[in-house]
Amino acid sequence: MAVRLLPLERLTPADVDAWRALAPRAVEPNPFVEADFVLPAWRALQPRGVGLLVAQDEGAWQACLPVRRVPGTLGGLAGWRQPYSFLGTPLVDRADPLAAVSGLLERARRPLPGFLMLSNVGVDGPVGAALASATDELGLSVVWERRIERPVVRRNGAAPTGRSASRLRSDMRRRRRRLEEQLETPLVVENAGDCDGTVAEFLRLEAAGWKGSRGTAMAANGQHAAFFETMTRAFHAQGRLRLTVLRAQERTLAVSCDLIADDVRFGFKTTYDETYRRSGPGTILLHETIEAFYEDDAEHEFDSCAAAGSDLLERLMPERRTIASQLIGGRTVANPFVRRALASVDARRRRRAMAR
Repeated sequence: MAVRLLPLERLTPADVDAWRALAPRAVEPNPFVEADFVLPAWRALQPRGVGLLVAQDEGAWQACLPVRRVPGTLGGLAGWRQPYSFLGTPLVDRADPLAAVSGLLERARRPLPGFLMLSNVGVDGPVGAALASATDELGLSVVWERRIERPVVRRNGAAPTGRSASRLRSDMRRRRRRLEEQLETPLVVENAGDCDGTVAEFLRLEAAGWKGSRGTAMAANGQHAAFFETMTRAFHAQGRLRLTVLRAQERTLAVSCDLIADDVRFGFKTTYDETYRRSGPGTILLHETIEAFYEDDAEHEFDSCAAAGSDLLERLMPERRTIASQLIGGRTVANPFVRRALASVDARRRRRAMAR
C-alpha cells in the first residue's frame, strides 16, 4: 500500500474525485473530513501547510485524513482541525479497515521521530478498533491520549419511555406553551427547502446575538460566511443538508443546520433569536428535531457534535460516544522535547475552542 502526503493546493481533479468516491465507502461516516467540507474551509481560512495523508492501493484510495506538520518536530503530523470541524475520524474504506489504517500509520514511523496526532477521533467504532490493532501490529504505541464523552441519540426502535423521558417531554411542552403565549401565536417547526434563503437567515440571526457582539459570528468575516454558504450549497445539492426552522408566523426563532453522512446526522450549527433566550427556542427546536429523528427510518444516529457538560443537552441526548485525541508514534516520540511541542499544540486548540 502506497502512502502519500498531498498538499491541498496541488490536488488534481482526479484526486478530488477519488476523495469524494471514498466517502460513501467509508466504514464510519464523517462529513467533516470530506472534500466538500474541507476544501471550502481551507480556501476560506487560508492556513499554511495543510495536506491530505492518503493510503492508496492499486489506484484506489483506501484512507485519507487532512493533516498539518507539527511545528518544532522533524516528522510529526497532526490531523488538521479548523474551527468548524467537530470530528477528526479519517475516511477509511470498509473493505479492509485494518489495512487502510495501517497505511496511514506507516507515516507515523517515518521520518524519525515520526508520529501522527489524531484529534477528536471516534474510538468506539470500527475505525477505533482498526487503529488499536494497527498500532500494535506496527510496533507503535499511544504515547498520549485525552478522551471525552459526547451526547448522541441512537434510534434503537421507538422513542424512549419511562419517568425521565416523560418528565422531559412535559418540560418541553411547557416551554413551548410559554413561548406561544408570549408571542400570542402557535409555533411551527419546518424543514426548509430554500437553502440559500435559510442560510442567509441563519447568518443574520447569529450575527444579531452574542456572537455578533463579540465578532465571532460567521457573518462578521466574509470568508467564514463564504465557507458556510459554499459548504451548505454542496451538501444541499447532494440531499445531505437538513435545515430546520422554528417559526412563529413570519418570525424566525431558531435555525439548526445538520449534515448527513450515510445513516448518521451530525448537529453542525444552531442559532436562535436571543430576544426569547429565557424561553429556550433553540432547545425547543432541538427537542422537536430529536422527536422527528425517532420516526425517520433513514437515520440511525444523531451526533450532537458537542462535548458533555450541559445537563439539559445530556437529558435530551442521553447516550454517549467516546471521542479521543491521540498521539501515536514510536519510542522516540516520548522524549520531553516532542511532548512539550505537542502539549503546546493541544493547549492552543483548547484556548481557541474556549474562545469559540
